[in-house]
Amino acid sequence: MSRQSPEKRVQRSIVLAAEALGFVVSSFSQARASKQTAGIPDLFLTHPKHRFTCWIEVKAPGRKPTLEQKVWHQTAREAGNHVFVCDSVESFVTEIRKEGFPCE
Repeated sequence: MSRQSPEKRVQRSIVLAAEALGFVVSSFSQARASKQTAGIPDLFLTHPKHRFTCWIEVKAPGRKPTLEQKVWHQTAREAGNHVFVCDSVESFVTEIRKEGFPCE
């Protein structure tokens, strides 16, 4: 039995799917308190070939972003960034497709 949290399992599946699609994945998630900017998403994905970048806030199914996360996400979106809250690989793929990423 895996001791990994539901959110970490979702994150791992999204990372594997993103890498399979050719993304370079940078992780910002922290298991404990850090001096990182409050609200910053868990993952930053870059796809040079398709000139596509996005931030991914990973949530376990049924969980919602915190107020700090919502504020960070909104500010980043207003600046033209793609920011998605995903609770599964399916939600990740749905979000990037909506923004024009060619999932093959």
